[in-house]
Amino acid sequence: MSVHRRTIVGRQGQLDASARIRSAGRRPQGYSLPNVLSVADNFLLWMEMGGDPLTIFIGKSKMTDEGAAEIISKQHDLVSQIVRAWCQSNIDHHFKNDRTFRKAVQKNQELLHSRGAIEALFTSRNYVFSTNAEDRKETLYFEDRATKRTGRLRQQHPKGPLARIDRKSRTRRFLSRERFECVKEWHDKHQHRLPSFGLSDEAPKNGKHLIEFTCEKKKKLSAWHSSNGTIKMSRHDLDQRICSALENILGIRHGKKPLE
Repeated sequence: MSVHRRTIVGRQGQLDASARIRSAGRRPQGYSLPNVLSVADNFLLWMEMGGDPLTIFIGKSKMTDEGAAEIISKQHDLVSQIVRAWCQSNIDHHFKNDRTFRKAVQKNQELLHSRGAIEALFTSRNYVFSTNAEDRKETLYFEDRATKRTGRLRQQHPKGPLARIDRKSRTRRFLSRERFECVKEWHDKHQHRLPSFGLSDEAPKNGKHLIEFTCEKKKKLSAWHSSNGTIKMSRHDLDQRICSALENILGIRHGKKPLE
């Protein structure tokens, strides 16, 4: 019996379908992940159906065995959407452990509840710059000057992909490599004090290094973030890059539809 568009119920049904898929040697055309399975089963079945086994590592282990069921045990449509997006992307994700993996999923799940905010901030009009680190996909940074909201789309990182809208608008500074290292060292010793910056540090330029933070009353710092990448200023294929990032991180296609 063909497994094309078959509704699979229960673990044994999944295993039977997976065996047929393996014997076929490829994912059947038109086959979609059944909604009746748990999130963990959806994930495992996707891997069996030809999902890239190198997409997600936790520690040194590939996410292809029963361990996935324990890590993604809570069924939720948004969780399923996120994990499916990470599996279907052509991006490798290496998590230190299952706690890091769960935390990464949770952070993105929380943002997916704010669909209007996602569509409002992550646009080409609000795009400011990207950072590029070695062997990673770009991170795109945004600022809505009218609402004073900031955020970023981080596609690849040891802590996982992240779509973030900052609760408080962040101040950004752009430094030379030498200055960047000096400011980081100074911050390690004075974590709640504001470093000294010049006017030349306020504009993003290719090759510079990013530091961002929020400044509370009495110049008390919080939400400090120093990027490992360097600034890249390019608007080439920008709409496509934003759509691709939203799809890779959150499973949103063209800012509207989830992956199916």
